[in-house]
This record gives sequence, structure tokens and C-alpha cells, in this order.
Amino acid sequence: MPGYGFIREKHEIKFLILYAMTFLDFPVSEASLIDICLIDDAFGYLEFAEAFRELVDTGHIQKSAGEKENEFLITEKGRDAAGIFEKQLKASVRERAQRSAIRVIRKLRRNAGIKTAVKEGEKNTFQVTLSICDGSEDILSVGIMVGNREQSLMLERNFKKNAEKIYNAVLNDLLREYDEKEKDLR
Repeated sequence: MPGYGFIREKHEIKFLILYAMTFLDFPVSEASLIDICLIDDAFGYLEFAEAFRELVDTGHIQKSAGEKENEFLITEKGRDAAGIFEKQLKASVRERAQRSAIRVIRKLRRNAGIKTAVKEGEKNTFQVTLSICDGSEDILSVGIMVGNREQSLMLERNFKKNAEKIYNAVLNDLLREYDEKEKDLR
């Protein structure tokens, strides 16, 4: 079945991958690249994977030497090729790729700033630490003891999903003026 998008040939998929990677100044997983590049209805995962592997094999993309495995960076050779072939992509495809890259970058940076940890304690208790950091220091860090593994997993999942809402709720409650009746209850 013919595709409906602008990207139809393998070389066009390669151009799109390289173009999208020019927006990334840090290593990313193949899954993040797929998230950025699957903006056109004419190709899917299998076509992406084949083109991506060829770009790795030809040295346009390389595996990151960082601590996380299976992350990739564009090479100088890849940047040069992206610059040369950028105009081969329709303007609308370039714009969608740029918007998609920005969306994925925001998501990756957000997720990198949200940390959770669970440590099993005595008597089947679990110490859950939930943190939001800006890269160098904690913005919020909360430690909570819960009674079972399921609760600790629920805290982690909810915090990862709603960290900003939780931060705002905590801050609002801490900055709130409590009236005298509430003070007497303490």
C-alpha cells in the first residue's frame, strides 16, 4: 500500500533522522528518535529501523560512550550530511520534525529531573524518596515510609506522572497562612 506522507524512500528517512538529530545536543535512545521521526504517515518502525542501522553502520550516527548504553549521537559526518540534504525534506516535514524534537527534548529533560528511590527497611517497611532536581541541586525532596511494596510503587508512579502538581500543592500548603483555630489543633 503506498504511503500518504512526504517521506517515501529510504534515503528520505535517513535525511529525516539526521535532520532531527541536529536538534539534539545530548545522546538519546533509539526509542526517542522514533518518537521524533514518526511524524509522516508514509513509513513505520521497520523502515525507520533499517535506515537508522545503516546510518550507524556508515558512521553518520554513533553509539554514545556515556554511562547509558543504547544511546546515540550524530557525528560530524552526519551533521555535514544533514546540512547538505536538509532542503531535500519538504518545509512542512522539517517543521514537524523540529516541533517533535522540541517535544521529546522537553519530555527527556523533565524525566531526567524527576528521581525516585525505594529502600526496603525493617519489618516490611519501605522508605520512598521522591525528588525533583534542576541538574545540580534538589528543588524538592521528600522521604516517606510506607507499609508495603505496592504502596511504594504507587508513590513512585504517581510522583513521576504528577511531579509538578505535587510540588505546587506542597509549596502552596507550606506558604499558606493558617488561621488561629488550626494553630490550636497542633
